[in-house]
Amino acid sequence: MPRLLVLGFSNTALRAGYTGPLKTLLAERHPELELFVCGLGGLSPHVVPVAFDRMQQRHGPFSHVVLEIATSVYARSTTDTPEQAGQLILDCLNRAAEAGARPALLHLFRTDLTVARLPFARLLTEAATEHGYPVVDLAEGLVQRKGEEFVRGLLRDTVHTTPEGSLFQAEELLAALDGWLRSTVPATVPPRPALRRLGLALHLSAGRAGLFHWQDFLCETGVIEAGENLTLALPEPLRVFGLTYLVGPRTGRLEFGLDERIVPIEAFDEHAHFTRLGLRVLPPAQQGPVRRVSIRQDPAMPQVVLKRGTPDHGPREGQVVDLLHLG
Repeated sequence: MPRLLVLGFSNTALRAGYTGPLKTLLAERHPELELFVCGLGGLSPHVVPVAFDRMQQRHGPFSHVVLEIATSVYARSTTDTPEQAGQLILDCLNRAAEAGARPALLHLFRTDLTVARLPFARLLTEAATEHGYPVVDLAEGLVQRKGEEFVRGLLRDTVHTTPEGSLFQAEELLAALDGWLRSTVPATVPPRPALRRLGLALHLSAGRAGLFHWQDFLCETGVIEAGENLTLALPEPLRVFGLTYLVGPRTGRLEFGLDERIVPIEAFDEHAHFTRLGLRVLPPAQQGPVRRVSIRQDPAMPQVVLKRGTPDHGPREGQVVDLLHLG
């Protein structure tokens, strides 16, 4: 049975988003397809290749992959050059095509990207077009077709949709990709980037393993009790560029040690009333070779006011997922 993976950020992650009605529409119009959804929340595209690898190992092989990765705040906050962003895009597209899947891109509208430092959606579109991958542009492309007032009317905040907006996005996506979903022509495979983004699971070196499950994404975590220090001696120097971890009611500040350097990570914020995946990407200047990694859970209760829910004043408990490195 052909398998479709939809991999993206918060619009993909929310059950009230477009993936809800998409499941219903696909069951009606493409019963031959098995759908898997991996919504990563408000992260950066740096984690997409590693997330794809995890989904491929657990649920693959996939015949088709839709990447909803243009709405990340990466475009607004990154210091990457277009060339560096191009290598990141190549890694995302190559990873899917190299595994035998046919990639497609989905761009969704976001009202706060007007001051973006990097035209990430345009760079994605150019790369996809070069390799013959379809692009469903429900961002600037939809504004040109329907007008900005119509597109803003689909939203309930800066990027997330109303129920009507979610249904509209699902219908537009399916209509645009109908022929692509029926295709069995192999995708062209972009060249591998010079440096790939890889993940090293950290649960093996922790005292206790946990689980994180959201939609079809499932991973083990390394649990770090309050005051505990997880250490990992690497067999060879790795160019570490980031860390994925959980953010939730019991998490807090992590101290991320890279050889002799300590990088503080605030694994708790105003939305920590529910548990989700978090990501810290190091600036390029700090992505040097590392031989020893340590991660300590600060026992202090974070001084952050939750937007909803009641704070959990129990002992802090960190959970780490992947050490991200370039290879």
